[in-house]
Amino acid sequence: MINFDGEQYFYGSENLKRNGNYLTFYPGKRIPVNENMDLKILITDKQSYG
Repeated sequence: MINFDGEQYFYGSENLKRNGNYLTFYPGKRIPVNENMDLKILITDKQSYG
């Protein structure tokens, strides 16, 4: 999940998906120039161990 400028994007959506060996993110709205914005990326491991 990515939380960007108050909006959440989940893996598998058109905005956040795998592109070969990379994870690509396309925000749902334009990114303003010369403004501070918060970008938080949450990565979790859904595998079970042991």
